[in-house]
Amino acid sequence: MWFYQEMISFIRSLFESTFKTNPNIVFAVLTGCLRISKESIFTGMNSFEVVSILKHEYDERERKSYLTLKIPNVEVDYIFREKVSYWFEEKVKERDRSRLYQAVIEKDAAVFEEELNDIMPETISFMGYHESYYHGLVTGVLTAIKRYITKSNREGGTGRSDLFIKPVSRRKEAFVFEFKVAKSIPEMEKKAEEAIRQIEEKQYAGELFDEGYGRVSMYGIAFFGKECAVRLKE
Repeated sequence: MWFYQEMISFIRSLFESTFKTNPNIVFAVLTGCLRISKESIFTGMNSFEVVSILKHEYDERERKSYLTLKIPNVEVDYIFREKVSYWFEEKVKERDRSRLYQAVIEKDAAVFEEELNDIMPETISFMGYHESYYHGLVTGVLTAIKRYITKSNREGGTGRSDLFIKPVSRRKEAFVFEFKVAKSIPEMEKKAEEAIRQIEEKQYAGELFDEGYGRVSMYGIAFFGKECAVRLKE
């Protein structure tokens, strides 16, 4: 076949330079490709793992649902759940988030915004960012605050605020979070203030007062792409 050997050599070289010797790639996903061992086009790739359609992970009954993430097919869905999500969680754990946690508890909205914006560029990119994506991101970032309980209300669609952070001791202050997605950078501040108003108008803090917390502050956070604006009201 014309140019067959030339094409095999080209693809083998392309894979090696893209996936093995490229210093800008941590991991990569290659889909829609049959593994033809005869031609050895994958020999130049390190830590290569084949995800076959015969794996039990493809059982529809075992799939988790992603609210608004557009996963194009079952193969990519498995890779996202088992590989990408795990990688991101581990990367976030590596960071020292003590300054961010301190800012949240001490109500320093400026530092909280700075730290959150510092994390955002490391997150996974999607064509369409939705509120549920940012909700999951912030929830994941804040879950490790010691002696505080993080409660996400997004999963149940309860009509409550997006997120609560409440101390184990009811003598300390609790926090209510509401998230918004802006259509532009200039709109972020407006959306963050809108989130604060929603917390007040719908009395989201009432649940925490009912639990015995005497002080509750409100955070409104607006996102656009990989940037955010944080507003606080005590």
